[in-house]
Amino acid sequence: MKFYPTVISMMLLLLAPAVHAEHPLVRYTFNGDIDSLRIVAERMQGSPEGKLAAALATDNVHDAIPVYKRITREAELPIPLQAIAWQRLYGYASLINEPALVRDAATWLHEHGLESVNLFHNGLPEKPTDRAWSVQIGAFSSRRNADRLAGQQRDLGYTVQVDEIPAIGKTLYAVRVGRFAKEDEAKEFADRVFGSSGAGYRLVMID
Repeated sequence: MKFYPTVISMMLLLLAPAVHAEHPLVRYTFNGDIDSLRIVAERMQGSPEGKLAAALATDNVHDAIPVYKRITREAELPIPLQAIAWQRLYGYASLINEPALVRDAATWLHEHGLESVNLFHNGLPEKPTDRAWSVQIGAFSSRRNADRLAGQQRDLGYTVQVDEIPAIGKTLYAVRVGRFAKEDEAKEFADRVFGSSGAGYRLVMID
């Protein structure tokens, strides 16, 4: 999936900042100055700031996301730069439908509400609600097939739900077993019931 410079520039401008001009990366980001971001990336190559600048300048979401993940978890950056990384991570995770990552990013931005509001001029994502983990064991184009599998799991005594998932040109019906407060609880259940190889299931967040 490619994101071209015009799209990147639009995403940058949609952040609607009350600009904090003290750090050049903040200014370049909110001005949509891709050329300056690339220059910083070259000059500061290998540093956290350089990696962030490279991610902000790239037109490929799949290249950028791993960088944002490393930066937000490992790099020691000023809070405004961390906020930019988390905001971009939130947007990209939403685009590729990674709800756990969306939740992590939204949670960080709200936990650092003052800094984030100052940067993004109240343009924060919705505050995460209480959600749970479930084990998705199948996704079907046929509702009948999904209901059949769900019924088999209910007969075994498990809590099951069938969720509609919009896909390109069609709707899929996902069968999701269990409701767990923590990801590791869902993983333990999935390994025990469906096999530790992880084949045939995935962990997802549900409302």
